[in-house]
Amino acid sequence: MMKKLIILFFALQLFSNIFSQNQFKINLIGYDSVNSLVAIYHFGKNMYVLDTLKKDINNQFQINESKIKQIELISVLNEANNIKWQIINDHKPTEINIHRKLNFDSIATNSEMNQAWYEIQKLDYLSDVKFENFKELLKISETNGNLGMKKTIYEDITKTMHDRDSIFNQIVEKSGFKLLKSLQNLKYEFKFPSQIRGLDRKQQSLYVLNNYINYYDLDNKKIINAPNYMDRLEKFLQLSLNFGSDTSINKLDYFISRIESANDSSFYKIVCSDIVNFLSDNPNPFYEKTYIHVIRNYILNKKFYWTSNEDIEKFNSIANLLENNTIGNFAPDITFTLPDSTKMNLHSINAKFTLLVFWDPDCKVCQKSLPILNNIYKEYKDKGLEIVGICARKNSSYPLCWEYAKANGYGWIIGVDPYLESNYHMLYNVSNLPVIYLLEKNKIIINKKLKTDKLHDLLKFYLPN
Repeated sequence: MMKKLIILFFALQLFSNIFSQNQFKINLIGYDSVNSLVAIYHFGKNMYVLDTLKKDINNQFQINESKIKQIELISVLNEANNIKWQIINDHKPTEINIHRKLNFDSIATNSEMNQAWYEIQKLDYLSDVKFENFKELLKISETNGNLGMKKTIYEDITKTMHDRDSIFNQIVEKSGFKLLKSLQNLKYEFKFPSQIRGLDRKQQSLYVLNNYINYYDLDNKKIINAPNYMDRLEKFLQLSLNFGSDTSINKLDYFISRIESANDSSFYKIVCSDIVNFLSDNPNPFYEKTYIHVIRNYILNKKFYWTSNEDIEKFNSIANLLENNTIGNFAPDITFTLPDSTKMNLHSINAKFTLLVFWDPDCKVCQKSLPILNNIYKEYKDKGLEIVGICARKNSSYPLCWEYAKANGYGWIIGVDPYLESNYHMLYNVSNLPVIYLLEKNKIIINKKLKTDKLHDLLKFYLPN
């Protein structure tokens, strides 16, 4: 027999300044053998503390608000049932009676908000059951090749989604609690209004971007630790970047101003810290301009006042390093030495596109990557591609670079700068080899941090047959 879980989520208002002894009392009716629950106190994305709730002499499980006054979300688990509950704190003594039922437990509570939230959870559960049935029917229709059946199922899915949304809106309107809609929206992808569905994909994406903050209520401090809040925030940053770095920066500035206007220092700090972490940890080089903007305009200007002086210096160094080689900027010109001892500079190379590659003969990844580059060079050199391989070998051992290239038949430009006279390691942030940049004819950086297995498709786009 499968073990079941009861998961009770308590969404409590974050950072309450008023000390309260409000009790959350949980009564389990029909679960006589349950004597303890595991409480998970959530502090934000992937941060939590475990606690154990014991049944008291009144056969109740209690949580004192003084213990969790700075916690927004609590999950309470028990090996008994697979229903998920979300219970919202409306800052009143709250008693929740959970009655065991065959399919979906029912609740009785003195909280009008939670009674409405229960109806929404039940609506979700019943809709999900239908969707699971639709999935099974779709598999049958695809196996049998029954197109008529498949069409009917999709029509039923559309109707079920429409009915669920309609009933949900009725519950929210009747209850008068707008917070319920914010919490519910976080659980699902953005829903287009009917008049937007006929637009092309770019117009739809622009509509989503322009309405995203309000749709998910991202400047509402009451939902910061709700499920999916930080995921939705990061999705907003990803979506804005699709329209270019300038749009990304403008949208981010606007959002930060909205967060700041909430006049809650803890909320501001948590959200802005997550933005910095997201940008600093993201491997996508197209975020770098936005990251530099945040460093220059918020961290160095001490608008993110919690940043230590030591960290400010580190961020400044990062910004300086990235600004030299950000996508959309001119590639810094560097001078290097060729096998015949002549000098060449990067900007003198006349090609539609240039792959600038930093490598070393002893680098294991380079040893695997360079043969791929060699094949790419053979395929695209007559279409306007040049490859410049700057060997990162230092001091007197640099002749090994040319020997290695010749032995393996690499016919592109191989240069060295063994004494770092051009400062290429700083200008191009050369650390883990190989490092690959793609430059257009005028030596503007159009991509960086490239992997060789992605180069063929990228060059096929820029240099089609």
